[in-house]
Amino acid sequence: MSFTTANYTAGTRTVIEARIKRLWTDTVIQFEGVDFTPPQGKSWIRVFILRGRSRQTLMAPDAGVALGVGIVQFTIYSPRGKGTGELDALTDKARQIFSMWSGEGFDFEAVDYGPRGADEGWITQVLSCAFQTWEKTNNFQ
Repeated sequence: MSFTTANYTAGTRTVIEARIKRLWTDTVIQFEGVDFTPPQGKSWIRVFILRGRSRQTLMAPDAGVALGVGIVQFTIYSPRGKGTGELDALTDKARQIFSMWSGEGFDFEAVDYGPRGADEGWITQVLSCAFQTWEKTNNFQ
């Protein structure tokens, strides 16, 4: 997929969310900015797309591209009191969605483990996967 200045933010979000929806069928998903009620007694995941600083590169005298970077962050929630087996299994499955994946205009790095914690009746695991993608632009002067 090719991203331009006109469709970069929406386009990248569409690709990321579509891949997650296609490959993650184990639990319900909370995407950023969407009303959500966590399911009682069942695991679920929260997904954020964190955008980083982009840098411009010059490919030709009158056209260029910007390298966009960001992170897809998952927080996996599993009910407290059931041990960590389900959380570990869901963590392994979530890692497979983006770890070292290249396609549809993206290059992802290996997944990083964040802190494991607890949150109001849940045990949680944070995963982060950095990505880069290219934005075609004609804004070079």
